[in-house]
Amino acid sequence: MIFFLFLSMLFTCSEACQISKDWKTCKCPIEDGPMGAFQLVSGYFTPKILKQLIDVAAESICNQRTMKQIKDDILKAIPLKLSISQMLEFTAMKKGADNCLKSLGSNIDKLIDKASNPLSAYLNKDYNKLKKLGLDTTKKTGKKCNAILPDLYKQACPMLTEHYVKKGIQAVKPKLAPQEWKCLVEKAAKLVRWTRYI
Repeated sequence: MIFFLFLSMLFTCSEACQISKDWKTCKCPIEDGPMGAFQLVSGYFTPKILKQLIDVAAESICNQRTMKQIKDDILKAIPLKLSISQMLEFTAMKKGADNCLKSLGSNIDKLIDKASNPLSAYLNKDYNKLKKLGLDTTKKTGKKCNAILPDLYKQACPMLTEHYVKKGIQAVKPKLAPQEWKCLVEKAAKLVRWTRYI
């Protein structure tokens, strides 16, 4: 859902870094985006899983992939990162959302696509900065994208704030029908920390 595109802007974790109980901003020598994403966006995925998904997003950004391609890359990576029980629960959440949206002639995949346009517009400026940084850094250093992820993380982590997430949600909400929004919030309650923002 909305969460997957936010991953395209969030980045890696430093194991040695001590994060404050309530995330405010990056303060660690190596920015700790997964902990911020865990506290601000989703408590469902652990910071370790978020780091793996964020690595997928970061490498895709560096490789100049579109936001739609990045979203698809993340969605493909999720089954590989979750335990069987988590995947079953995740699938049940998707099925619940699909059932809720069925009477509207929709499903979660259509809703993700509908939410992607306003969210992409909101993220576009920062996304382009990260793409340019990836392109410039790989050209300058001769390194591949997976070797320059720390450079991307350093640039992206300060973007991860409660205000930034809230504005992204506010960009999407008016573009969805009230019943679509209700289904998304109710059925993805375990996946997204809606109560921080609505």
